[in-house]
Amino acid sequence: MESPPRGHFYIITAYEGTHLRRKVPLDTRFSTVRAKTTFYLVDQTCQPTWPMAGNCIVEYERNPRLAAFGKQHMAEWSFLLNEYESSFAQYPLYFFSSRFYEKNTRLAISLDEISDYLFAGLERYGWGYLPSYDRPPGFEDLLGYSQGVHLGITENGLELIRRLFGVDMLKDARWFSDFFCNYIGFRSRAELVRYVDYYRPLLDFFFDSRWNLRTDYLPYVKRIGVYRNEKPLTFLFEMVSHLFFHQTGTPFFACHPEGFFEIQEHIAGIAPLTDLPASLECREAWGRQLLGVSHHDRAIPLLRSVIEDDGTRLGAILPLVDACLRRGDLATARWALVRGRAHHASLEGPLAKVESLLARGAPKTG
Repeated sequence: MESPPRGHFYIITAYEGTHLRRKVPLDTRFSTVRAKTTFYLVDQTCQPTWPMAGNCIVEYERNPRLAAFGKQHMAEWSFLLNEYESSFAQYPLYFFSSRFYEKNTRLAISLDEISDYLFAGLERYGWGYLPSYDRPPGFEDLLGYSQGVHLGITENGLELIRRLFGVDMLKDARWFSDFFCNYIGFRSRAELVRYVDYYRPLLDFFFDSRWNLRTDYLPYVKRIGVYRNEKPLTFLFEMVSHLFFHQTGTPFFACHPEGFFEIQEHIAGIAPLTDLPASLECREAWGRQLLGVSHHDRAIPLLRSVIEDDGTRLGAILPLVDACLRRGDLATARWALVRGRAHHASLEGPLAKVESLLARGAPKTG
């Protein structure tokens, strides 16, 4: 039985610039079933060609001031501040860009398919991050960034952070987990408000109470010429986006194509999570994802547990059999086919071939 939706996805979308002009359609994986989804359009209007049947919030209609703030200076922070000023969102929630799947090509499944895990992580930790780039899970070295071209912050910017937060980023917070792009989630509005409150000193330094710029940020940031449509101030806020967790010692949940993790910023700690509750559907999808990134040691037991609970699930049986045959694990492949044969006559042929291999003395393993 399908589990009911457990949370909400908000997809930040510059539809005209990101999709229409580039002739890149919205990824079909945004059509969700398990989680509720709302598109948060930062275009001035909803385009007549908008494909999602009106399923959107138009930021300019909700708050023109913050819409201009986001377009000129701070991108996704306009979503956070809109909710911070006047609540409209449903919780628990994640928000992320409509370019999410472009940036995460190793994630073969949809976030919706593993939404049980994602919202279980939020329930446990209060905050969560989604993957942002196709890199291994772990920590990046800010000092290394400062010696290259990717640190879009000047020495004045680093000194500002020292003054406002009492942190030398290159010394005290040198290592930061590789979950960025503001692909963040909150268990409730209380977590969102606590997060934004932490950054009010930096926000209030640059902006007045109506989010008009009052301090020129050019002495504190710099363009790096790497990203499309760069907003230099976002580099400063992105660099400190984990400082809340670092300074408060608060762990958070993180999803990555290779696993789910508990992140401890203040000690540069990362620990796998294997005990999050999820439905059969989500466990099956996650098993397929782990196979796709060659984590057979975790994928095979997970898919096997799904089949043990429900022998009808071809979405678990067929990938498991294929993976086991490639590894020479005929015993596990036979076990899965026997479990499914009672429900699917189409498995008789594959089972006969595996049994023939076993009869000829092929290694069983497993």
